[in-house]
Amino acid sequence: MERRWLFSGLLIVGILANVIVVGLIASEKKDASLPQSWQPYVSKEGGFSLAYPSGWEKDEINRQAVEFEAKFYPAKGSYISAVASMGGGLMVEILKLRVQDPLKYYHEKMIETMQEQLGHFKGTETRKMTVAGMDAYYTTFEYRSWNGMMGRNMKGIIVSLWDGENYLALKMVSPARKYDQMFNAFGGFLNSFKTSRMPE
Repeated sequence: MERRWLFSGLLIVGILANVIVVGLIASEKKDASLPQSWQPYVSKEGGFSLAYPSGWEKDEINRQAVEFEAKFYPAKGSYISAVASMGGGLMVEILKLRVQDPLKYYHEKMIETMQEQLGHFKGTETRKMTVAGMDAYYTTFEYRSWNGMMGRNMKGIIVSLWDGENYLALKMVSPARKYDQMFNAFGGFLNSFKTSRMPE
């Protein structure tokens, strides 16, 4: 009789454990899905338009009319942003006289700067892609952020392009555990991105 109760108890515990695991997997899949609705955004200062997930917060930062950033975030610690930099565009233009691929060179210098500024930074090899019909370069990265004694693993990606006038950076950063969810949103962000100086 005791054995039967023991077996029944173990069976119930096993079933409950499986239900919990399935629930966790289902919730993770839901979190990693694409956002259901998107909000259009146009920046006259940056000369670009895009779409971002509905319900996200928005920040606009104008750095002395030389650089403009639009930042979108669902929660503290995670964000997607678009930066248009006149100064960066000028640097890419100057580099055309010195290096074969000025955009790639400038992108990799930015990654080096991030490596110097962020703790335990690891970046992947730079790769080429196309955004809004323009050549672009991207690098994914990881680093460790600290809030007092609390550390957190962060992941992100930065995409660099040049529209003939401005250097443009499209960036996503999030805690490592939310990376897949944010990366899916970033894909929609990239696909919607356009600039007023897009090539025909």
